[in-house]
Amino acid sequence: MIRNLVSLLIITGLTLAFLLFWGSSPEELLGIETKKSQLQAEARHPTNIIFNHSSQHYDENGSLSYIFTSEEVRHFQINRKRQSDKDFTEITKPELIMYRENGPPWEVQADKGHTTKQGSVITMIDNVKIWQTNTAGMKSELTTSKLTVMPDKQYAKTDKPVKLVAPDSVTRAIGMQAHLKEDQIKLLSRVRGLYEAL
Repeated sequence: MIRNLVSLLIITGLTLAFLLFWGSSPEELLGIETKKSQLQAEARHPTNIIFNHSSQHYDENGSLSYIFTSEEVRHFQINRKRQSDKDFTEITKPELIMYRENGPPWEVQADKGHTTKQGSVITMIDNVKIWQTNTAGMKSELTTSKLTVMPDKQYAKTDKPVKLVAPDSVTRAIGMQAHLKEDQIKLLSRVRGLYEAL
């Protein structure tokens, strides 16, 4: 009788222990908390979700600097008590229009993206297009798979392959840096172009 009771208690204890530790990683079982596991645990769920987001940003003179829109924004705050530079935001269908004093605006769009540094750096991912239409209605468009944009500085860069299509040319390269306020695009390597005579 006592042997059956002890066996039943052991089996029940093992079953409970198994159920309690079922979803635990080895680090959690050993009491070792890695920085990566801590960040993942804290950032599993967004703190905010916004649908059909649109925001206007102004420069220090009060002039419209850029408009940022997206279908969906999911913000992840790593430390629930305060904001930090480790916070990030996932974005669906981001679009950005950057205005300039003298000239037409630059527009950027992608399938998805994310922001870091409290929104001052936006990384556009998949089917990224950046274009400008001049006053004559002619469009210059650059496409790539990933683009990092700093809208306050009107600066964009990538280390991925790019294709630049202008009214009279098609240019391909690896990597690009763009100072959009000055209309300067620097292609970094393996530049190849095809130009049409007008």
